[in-house]
Amino acid sequence: MGQGQGEALAKMAKVELRPGAYIPASIAAKAILLIYDIDDLGPKHVWWPESLQRPFVSGSIQHAMDLATFIARRQAQTPPRYRKLCSNCHKILATCYCAALKPFAAPVDFVILQHAAEARNAIATARMAHLSIRNSQLIVGRSFLGHPLIDAMIADPDRCNLMLYPSLDAMPIEAAFATVHAPNPKPLVFWVLDAKWAQVPKMLRLSPNLRQIPMVAFKPDSASQFHLRRQPAASYLSTIESIHLVIDRYLRYTGQLGTEHHALTEVFQAFVHQQLSFVDPTQATRHQIAKARRQARRGPPSPT
Repeated sequence: MGQGQGEALAKMAKVELRPGAYIPASIAAKAILLIYDIDDLGPKHVWWPESLQRPFVSGSIQHAMDLATFIARRQAQTPPRYRKLCSNCHKILATCYCAALKPFAAPVDFVILQHAAEARNAIATARMAHLSIRNSQLIVGRSFLGHPLIDAMIADPDRCNLMLYPSLDAMPIEAAFATVHAPNPKPLVFWVLDAKWAQVPKMLRLSPNLRQIPMVAFKPDSASQFHLRRQPAASYLSTIESIHLVIDRYLRYTGQLGTEHHALTEVFQAFVHQQLSFVDPTQATRHQIAKARRQARRGPPSPT
């Protein structure tokens, strides 16, 4: 049963197709819970009044119970047990990486603006970079327009703000480094947007104050090692990899021989390796499952 059919049936019965849905009093007395196994969509819970004709689905009924039995079973269930989180890295204790952190002071400052949705992502790297770099700030939100701290930093005449973003008019990062040879050089502050690539343009659109910051870009030396996520292109890096590259290029440009910044890649690679160890190679990934479902809905290709 397609999503459109399901919504149509729900409107006919004045119910919702989800577990624990609200049931109108007019049909609650004679309602039954049908749990269908619908094609490849998995179990689907459908409240349906006995007075109406049973909905058609291309699957088999697994269970059926009256409303009183369902409520009794829900009340008898034990409350969920949530896993404890680390108060520092916000990971569950089994994947906490705090012991691998080696905080250091970077030669340039960083302001990391993280999308609110990305902050809930278990494999996001912005917080990892922030905890590793002492002279960094992490600000979470969707729109940063009117943010007093951000507006103050942008307006500060004693800072050289640079947005790390590969726009069409972005200047090479080496050109930004050249400002250190000015008579009165200002401290460099790199702004980094942490979000899915599709969310970044919207962040800039909702925050016109950020568009005042000159944009810089770079060409990476190698492809991303963030094997937990698919990148749009080989030249795209994760947030922590991008920050490491900026520091590395700056040290090389200024002739410094610092190695503390390699702590970023160390904790990052350890985290990626740990996450990959949890993957069962015999199980399909969510991307493979989604692709198979799309192909199944399209059906076999038509002969040409």
